[in-house]
Amino acid sequence: MVRRSRQGYTLFEVVLVLALLVLLAAITYPSLDAMYGDSKVTAAGDMVRGAWAEAQARAMDEGRAYRFAVIPNQGNYRVAPDSADFWSGNG
Repeated sequence: MVRRSRQGYTLFEVVLVLALLVLLAAITYPSLDAMYGDSKVTAAGDMVRGAWAEAQARAMDEGRAYRFAVIPNQGNYRVAPDSADFWSGNG
C-alpha cells in the first residue's frame, strides 16, 4: 500500500500562528489607540481655532463683538454676536 503524503498544516501550527497574531495585536493596540486619540484632540482643537478665527473676522467686518461659549456636558461650542437676541434663547 502506497501512502501519499498530504500537504498542509497541523492543528498545532495553526493554533501557534493564531496565538502569535493575538499577542502581536495585544502589544500594538495601545500605541495605535494613543496615536489616533492624539489626532482626534488635534482635530478638535483645529476646529475650535477655526471657529474662533471666523468669529474674529466677522466681528471686524460687522463692527460688533462676538462671543464664544462652550456648552457644558455636550462637547459643543457656540459663536454668535454678543447680543441678548442671540444669547437669551430668542436668536
